[in-house]
Amino acid sequence: MNSELERLQNILAQVSNTGVWEWEPNTQHLWASPEYFTMLGQRPEDFPDTQGSHNLHAIWVQWLHPQDRERASADFAQYLAAGAQGMYENEFRMRHADGSWVWIWSRGMALPGAQGQGSGRVVGTHINITSLKQAQSHLHESQQRLQRISDNLPDAMVFQMDCGIDGQQRVLTYISQGVQRMHQLSAHAVQQDARLLYQQLLPEDARRLQAIEHECLTHLTPFKLEVRSRLPDGSVRWFRVVSSPRRLANGHIVFDGIEFDITERKLYEQEIHTLNTELEQRVQERTAQLQATLERLQQTQEGLLQSEKLASLGALVAGVAHELSTPIGNAVTVASTLQHAQQRLQQQVASGLTRTALAQYLADAQEGSAIIERNLHRAAQLLGSFKQLAVDQASSQRRRFDLHELMQEIALTMRPAIRRTAHQLHCTIPPQLELESYPGPLGQVLMNLIANALTHAFAAGVAGNIWVQAWLCDDDCVRLVVSDDGCGIPANQQKRVFDPFFTTKLGQGGSGLGLHIVYTLVTGLLGGRIALESYCGQGSRFTLELPLCAPMPSAGTAQDAP
Repeated sequence: MNSELERLQNILAQVSNTGVWEWEPNTQHLWASPEYFTMLGQRPEDFPDTQGSHNLHAIWVQWLHPQDRERASADFAQYLAAGAQGMYENEFRMRHADGSWVWIWSRGMALPGAQGQGSGRVVGTHINITSLKQAQSHLHESQQRLQRISDNLPDAMVFQMDCGIDGQQRVLTYISQGVQRMHQLSAHAVQQDARLLYQQLLPEDARRLQAIEHECLTHLTPFKLEVRSRLPDGSVRWFRVVSSPRRLANGHIVFDGIEFDITERKLYEQEIHTLNTELEQRVQERTAQLQATLERLQQTQEGLLQSEKLASLGALVAGVAHELSTPIGNAVTVASTLQHAQQRLQQQVASGLTRTALAQYLADAQEGSAIIERNLHRAAQLLGSFKQLAVDQASSQRRRFDLHELMQEIALTMRPAIRRTAHQLHCTIPPQLELESYPGPLGQVLMNLIANALTHAFAAGVAGNIWVQAWLCDDDCVRLVVSDDGCGIPANQQKRVFDPFFTTKLGQGGSGLGLHIVYTLVTGLLGGRIALESYCGQGSRFTLELPLCAPMPSAGTAQDAP
């Protein structure tokens, strides 16, 4: 029987790599299998089995950890003293041969005697659970570390809530100490009764949370929600709850989650919203002010354009006065001479008229009448041209006109201004080049371009040339070029020449509106395009491409706009 038991013990120890021991109470002898020693780094042959020896201290007690020796010895002694009833079980540390400590899980049970009663002999095992203990220690350290982290998260609370199998219960199995800081409740209190947290929710937020919890429990989907709670001190705080449900092995559903205090963020959002609202209002007010200012500027600009137009009319009137002064002056002089001749004739008639005197008077009268007729005819022609040009300048009436004739009228009007300089105006425009357009605005464009050249193109004391040329570039377009051989326009100014109020002769006769008016009329009412080409020292060239038939004004556009 003993040999069979020993064989079974050896097989069991070898298969399980477990140290087997047997306690003989009568001899106070502890037998141990080889694995008992090898798991401690000892050689079994160094501990021969000596029957009848009291070896408990030699192969067990002396190897126990000092902190475990007294307790482990007492527990085993107490088990034996109680008659070795039931299962003996203990955990303790034993010294390894390399000086380290090995955790042992010891289990034993008394063998029955021949009569079915306890024999006192106890058979047991030693299992090395050092790895398990280390894992448990690491796990405990990790749990403590996580506990410390979760308890000290600023403005946050970590929790786990057991919702039961059907999702109807609410039991907090874990909650961090953040609940005290955030909800003014102790962790112990809310673990005893989770309703303390739910009762703080504002009614509408409690209903939203209940609905989303039900949805997430049904489909096991995570959720995020922002809610408000009224704390015991009466303040209302905003919280963001982030939670994810899962089902445990026992069938229960738990919520793992974290809650953040977002009150400060909400206050910032509210402040930003208020600031945005105020900013929008200020922007609207500022926009209204800018719109009003823009309208005033547009009105001012229109007034300036009108003033510039009136200035052109003033120049036209000056030209009329200058051009009419010569023929009318000649006519007045001849008429005065004829009057004196008539007075002499009357005196001669009274004293005796001779044939020679009569013939002289008739010759003088005929010549004077011819001179008066020519000068008055010239004055009538000038008045007709000036009248048409003035009408065109004063309004933007659309009509059919000859470009050559329009340019002749402009040249005649600007002759006094040109005569005051050493410059020459050359016009090369074919006759019978007719346009269905606006002669007044076009005339103003040409006058402004010529006046601009007279003012800016030539240095003092230099005699320059200005050319006005025109030709058909296709069936429905005319190209009109105004160029000069002056000093040219610097490259950095060419992009700004059409801007309003840009001038290099401010206070010297330049208003900064001439070319702006040109650009506005050409691209607007006349429906064309204008381009500038200029090089320093080589003059400037303004090229206009105008439709033979100007576009009709849009609805609501005044025909006589400036």
